[in-house]
Amino acid sequence: ITWYELYELPSIWYDITAIADSGNKILVGDAAGHIYLSTDGGKTFNQVLNGYYWFVYVEAFAIVSDNVTYVYIYDEGLYKSTDGGENWSKIGTGLPTSFRDNVKIVVNPVNTNVIVVIDKNDGAYLSTDGGGSFTQLSVSGNYFYDAFFDSDGALYIATDRGGFKTTDNGTTWSVVKTGTYYSIYYNKDTHTFILGKDGALEISEDDGSTWTTYGVGVGVKFIGVDNSGNLYVAKDRKGIYKYLNSTQEWKLLKTVESWYNFGQFDVTP
Repeated sequence: ITWYELYELPSIWYDITAIADSGNKILVGDAAGHIYLSTDGGKTFNQVLNGYYWFVYVEAFAIVSDNVTYVYIYDEGLYKSTDGGENWSKIGTGLPTSFRDNVKIVVNPVNTNVIVVIDKNDGAYLSTDGGGSFTQLSVSGNYFYDAFFDSDGALYIATDRGGFKTTDNGTTWSVVKTGTYYSIYYNKDTHTFILGKDGALEISEDDGSTWTTYGVGVGVKFIGVDNSGNLYVAKDRKGIYKYLNSTQEWKLLKTVESWYNFGQFDVTP
């Protein structure tokens, strides 16, 4: 795998804080609330949101379709685009604007009006009307690290108290596994759970009945799986790794400096 710089963005004074892609469309956000859009795979970018001021971070994107995209901006809140990222409208009644730590937006693939936004310190919030209004979810935990919808629309959340699952938008929860987990993934077709924690992956291939622990050195912050079943993990202060399903071996894709932690990680299937 070859790594290369896509494009030098005009706002060179601001750190890039969020990125999302779906084929040729790439969205990039920076630490002053600017959003840039590329429709040619990163060859060129246009600024589509003017930004605000320093430390108004673009925290997270969620691309739902060619037209619908969400973005969360610290101190501003949730925005939605219905024209492929060209124009944005502020939404999200009931959703705090103070999220700025490990923010993630996930959308239910069965009903795309159901959206969850999480923040490490402030919890998980759910909308059933396409982001118009939100209510806080009552799931066990002091810190909230990850959220994931499976292909049936079940929601999973990883916290400092465990991995949890709900099939009724948070009315009731079941425990996947207790512990502190930074990432959670489930494949219903293979009955496989993958949980990332400090120094290890915990994997179950029988819907959580039995578990195997695989030591990986440091905290696994992000998990992604492609259409071939290959597993990708981002490890703070180490790099990006790929587990090849065909040969059952790990491959280092990209190292990072020893003091770097990952803020965003995305696998396009």
